[in-house]
Amino acid sequence: MNQIFGSVEGNSAHLVPSQVDTLTNLSTTTWLRSKLGDPAKLPSVKSDLEGLFGKITDTTDKVRRLTADRTRTKNQQHLAAEELAVGLSSDVRRYAQLLAKASHVEV
Repeated sequence: MNQIFGSVEGNSAHLVPSQVDTLTNLSTTTWLRSKLGDPAKLPSVKSDLEGLFGKITDTTDKVRRLTADRTRTKNQQHLAAEELAVGLSSDVRRYAQLLAKASHVEV
């Protein structure tokens, strides 16, 4: 599993530098369009794709908030981030299947 959080001192946590770039990209609509498709150019799955963009943005915001959550231990932060990642991966797979079905391609 990739490391999301690193410890600075004691119980404090921060995002590992490479993960900061990933989270920044995931919350940028331009980057999402370049990787997942432009909703304007995919009318048959436009609403699904826009919904996925919203889920990705919401999930990245939740992961960012986890780094400031002093009520959780570092281990609890990792587990919560992993749970968010698993849920988002499932959403991305569902979108890929919808897109494949719409374009008649197997995934």
